[in-house]
Amino acid sequence: MIKGIGGANELLLKQAGIHSMKDLLEEGYSKIGRTEIARRSGISERLILKWVNHADLFRVKGIGDQYAEFLYAVGVDTVPKLAGKIPELLSSEMALINVTKRLVRRIPTIRQIENWIHQAG
Repeated sequence: MIKGIGGANELLLKQAGIHSMKDLLEEGYSKIGRTEIARRSGISERLILKWVNHADLFRVKGIGDQYAEFLYAVGVDTVPKLAGKIPELLSSEMALINVTKRLVRRIPTIRQIENWIHQAG
């Protein structure tokens, strides 16, 4: 199973030779790779890019599908972007977006965010 991807999309990826998050990261890291995955699977490059970015964020301990989607909602879609964030500001952005979108039950603590940023750096 590919984390965060299910149903028909997971089947399409598997038929295209993408069986794991590792496969997705390795093949989808470049624009050319994403174009090729899209061609083989019939899935849009934009969605593949989102999944590749999530897969990259999953490498940070403590970030799963829900927090990756949450980070994506505040504009943090890559590990380098996460590394460049200030913990307190990111926490404020997350709190603000969660008021309107209600993406998570519990906003990560400053300490968790600091840990993520440290790992990303």
